[in-house]
Amino acid sequence: DVALCFGLSSFFNLERLWIQSTTISDSGGISSIPMPRLQWLCIHKAANFPWLELQCTSLEVLTGDEWVSPPMIDFLKRHPQLRDIDLRVHDHLFASFAHAIPHVESLDLGGYIEGLVEWQDTTDLVEPPFPNLKRLVLDRTDEGVEQDLFESIVRTYCLSPSQSNMQTNPRKRRLECLAIFGTTESLKEAKWSDSSLLKGCDRTSRNYSHLGEWICLELRWPEEEH
Repeated sequence: DVALCFGLSSFFNLERLWIQSTTISDSGGISSIPMPRLQWLCIHKAANFPWLELQCTSLEVLTGDEWVSPPMIDFLKRHPQLRDIDLRVHDHLFASFAHAIPHVESLDLGGYIEGLVEWQDTTDLVEPPFPNLKRLVLDRTDEGVEQDLFESIVRTYCLSPSQSNMQTNPRKRRLECLAIFGTTESLKEAKWSDSSLLKGCDRTSRNYSHLGEWICLELRWPEEEH
């Protein structure tokens, strides 16, 4: 564990890093791990990763489907240049997570995706989260996405007030793309697939050869006609 932390601090010129299935129990007293050229970081199942010590001033992408933790939230706050994030979050950390990344433009979100539309009732947020978001991926492969939740997200993030039959929409920017991750079969059988809100929506399937039957279904709504 200590060797890993010392090793990270020596990779001064590293631009991409993938750490998976490890537990770090001791940082060895290292107070700072500078990696100034790191642009892409994938963390998956890495318990006690040294988020508090890591400094990546060039980091643009954080991926790996890792669960958000308080130390990770501190890291996110210190790295406002991050634009592309793939993480899972529990309900009790959703508000802190959202506050930490108002700048994010592409978000692959797992866990408590209900926070996207329940923020008024369950958080201290005063407006919908992630105001600069352009692309949102709903990563609910374990439970699926219920139709009511799907339609609430579409109305809030993808449609104008007139398109969604809402009097107002507090979001200033519509998503360019809403995507849902799942197997080909699960997406075909999804309850939301018959939603009337999909009328006129452009659908594109993106396959990931290294993930077998898993695909990402991308949804794009046309601009409102004036």
